[in-house]
Amino acid sequence: MGSTDIEENALIAQHVADHGHHRFQQVVYRGNPWDLSHLDPFAFFVEIEQNRRIVVMVIFSCHCFTHNPKHDGRKEEIPQDELYKTQNETRVLNEERYNLSKQLLLQIVKQLDGRHITVADVGRNFVTVEQLDQNGNTVYYGVFFEVEKSRHRGGHLILRVQTAYTLNSLNKRIKSARKVRFAVLMKAVFEGRTIRP
Repeated sequence: MGSTDIEENALIAQHVADHGHHRFQQVVYRGNPWDLSHLDPFAFFVEIEQNRRIVVMVIFSCHCFTHNPKHDGRKEEIPQDELYKTQNETRVLNEERYNLSKQLLLQIVKQLDGRHITVADVGRNFVTVEQLDQNGNTVYYGVFFEVEKSRHRGGHLILRVQTAYTLNSLNKRIKSARKVRFAVLMKAVFEGRTIRP
């Protein structure tokens, strides 16, 4: 391992340590413990142009394993032990979202550098991955995220995975939205430029 590799690894370790407060504690859903360590913050380098690499710090939202109580669908009251509370909101633990986050989410985010990203609107971007459900029907797993330049460390970007869930179909807006390479998107955000849908 060369000195450059050691320096880069140390830089990434520092960024991850700076965002350690974004880790989720284990929760228990219907008696089963959920290990959420796969949603710990992590960082990677992306090459935005030849010989120019920047750090992308990834942070996950609890929406990746919870849903809005308004969309719960149950007529009876939601059990208290199925609620997930943060300082800002109360959500409902969602087993499907949790399982998909373990099976697909981390892998997808780590592969973003090789993907074309669909630009949904200014400042909000997403990628979708096709998958077959248990009945053989086509469904999509949508990973929604936003990116901003860090206000504390000017040399890196923060990618917040806002939510991830299944979509039965892709609407017209999603199908016709502009697609860009991940590195192009990262470079634009880093330089303060806006990529429009």
